[in-house]
Amino acid sequence: MADDLHATDVSQHSAWIRLLYLILFAVILNITEGVTFIVAVVQFIFHLFTGSPHARLAGLGAQLAAYIGEIVSFLTYRTHRLPFPFSDWPRVGGTRAE
Repeated sequence: MADDLHATDVSQHSAWIRLLYLILFAVILNITEGVTFIVAVVQFIFHLFTGSPHARLAGLGAQLAAYIGEIVSFLTYRTHRLPFPFSDWPRVGGTRAE
């Protein structure tokens, strides 16, 4: 009986589709981390020359953090909701720089 359950799980079409999404979002996660690093470096340079961080870049950083969180939640099966571009870009309130 247990072998029947295991065979059913392995042969499910949706499980293989999920694997393709996992691979896709793992690649997107790596790209997003690179973009986040670039934003962080630009913020640092901006802070060096102006004495304060750039508000719009801080907002972008907050959105990237929320997006990375959505991807990780999907990759770790915390949610089955597909992140952007299959759903809306995450909205973040209160994006003021501190």
